[in-house]
Amino acid sequence: MKKISIFIILFELFININQANSQSSILPNTKFETVEKIRLGLTKEKFINELKFLKIQNKIFSSNIFSQKFWLEKNKEENNFINFFYTQIFNFDEYQVSKNLIEHPALIHTESVDNKTISSIVLLLGHTGKVIDYTKKDSLEGKKIEYFKQDIDQTLFFKIIDLYDLKYGQPELIQDSTSEFKYYRLFKKHVITEKAESYKNYILRWETDFFNIEIFPGFNTNAFYVPNEYYSASTNWVSSNLSDDPLQENQKPCFTFPYVRYELNQKALKLLGIDKLRI
Repeated sequence: MKKISIFIILFELFININQANSQSSILPNTKFETVEKIRLGLTKEKFINELKFLKIQNKIFSSNIFSQKFWLEKNKEENNFINFFYTQIFNFDEYQVSKNLIEHPALIHTESVDNKTISSIVLLLGHTGKVIDYTKKDSLEGKKIEYFKQDIDQTLFFKIIDLYDLKYGQPELIQDSTSEFKYYRLFKKHVITEKAESYKNYILRWETDFFNIEIFPGFNTNAFYVPNEYYSASTNWVSSNLSDDPLQENQKPCFTFPYVRYELNQKALKLLGIDKLRI
């Protein structure tokens, strides 16, 4: 009996040690800690495990605002569904419109070196809203599928800037007359990286010990937001149907394709044994 009891105690101790080691491997390390305690510098598998450990939510969104029958026949609806982890850190109450499902989650997109290590995360800013007719499809009966559009009220964008100013101080303003800035565009199930070519843009940058933060406002496509009501119709880069008419008093201008990007710097990459960022 004593031998069995000792064996049971040793076995339980072994299990507890393994669980502790497993948990410590995904506990936040403040050196590389970004928004919501999410760390850079992890392998892809460990990064996903850490998001789950931190209880970061994931959800299916639609990348299209419309889904009438003629559209679904030509474009399989599943091709327009995107599944992302996301943060609600910028989803302020005063910009939500519950009757139209309008919220402002930030989708978490990752970039890596060697197709292995997460070297940067990009928070894609935008808003959600109702998708037309999806609940009428048998396969989606009872499911609330919302669209995600990459434009936000400009006052919300500047409120986000204020938060970073308070935490990190005044940023560096980077402005290039050639406007060769990277931006990210959702297309069906993919995130496409593109360059801005013919627009005058800027990026705000903060430097920390181990990573840099860049915020890009995006473009003014004449999209607008009516507080407590709705965003204007399609504002994606390709098929914007908005006019150049002056906005009315209750229509607030928006930015399209804004993002916040956290990227490991060279000091951090050396600590990780990575010589050069290749993304």
